[in-house]
Amino acid sequence: MAEIHPLGDRIKVLPLLPQDKSKGGIIIPEAAKDRPVEGLVLAVGRGKLLESGAIVPIEVEVGDVVQFGRYAGIHVPDEDLGLDIILMRDEECLGRKLKSELTHPLPGDPRLAAEVEARGKAYIEAMRHELLEEVK
Repeated sequence: MAEIHPLGDRIKVLPLLPQDKSKGGIIIPEAAKDRPVEGLVLAVGRGKLLESGAIVPIEVEVGDVVQFGRYAGIHVPDEDLGLDIILMRDEECLGRKLKSELTHPLPGDPRLAAEVEARGKAYIEAMRHELLEEVK
């Protein structure tokens, strides 16, 4: 399926899931977890188009981690990632951590999971191709 590209002043965000354990080591059950309020920016639109024809650029960049309200944007399933993403307006972002400031992986960082998943998919595809060659 085709990848979702945000238009105008919208951004595509992968929500970062809350921690499974508290700082004291207590495991938090799924029912007690809140909706994500932080996410990794995957793509950005061109910017807001004004009536004068000028375009106001979006403040966040791909790779930034943004904070947003619990009910910001709309949740859309992304079949390429196999996860729900959020499409939201640039103005719904309340804050951000610049990608240059992220020196270590975030807890539950989806980039790590995506990298591992991509390697796994490549391995499965190679094995599938190998098996199909043996059948022929």
